[in-house]
This record gives sequence, structure tokens and C-alpha cells, in this order.
Amino acid sequence: MKIVGILTLIFGATSLFFKFQKTLNKLWDVVAAPKKPGKNTFWTGPILWD
Repeated sequence: MKIVGILTLIFGATSLFFKFQKTLNKLWDVVAAPKKPGKNTFWTGPILWD
């Protein structure tokens, strides 16, 4: 049960970080650098964070 809690904590913290980053970019009118397609595109793409 501890593993599930730890994984949930990591996922929640990561999601919070990316939402915070997106909000600050919008607040400061900063455009994020375009992502280059690669083998990690699924994990770093907008599917998980938007």
C-alpha cells in the first residue's frame, strides 16, 4: 500500500509542477520551446499534462 501512496505522491507533485510552469509561462507571456519528436514524446507530450 505504501508503493501506491508514493506513486500517487510523485504523480501529483509532477502534475502540480507542470501546471505551475504552464501558469507562469502564461502569466509572463513566455512561449515554451517546441518539442522535438523522439522516443520520449509520449511521456513528455501534452497527452499527460493537458
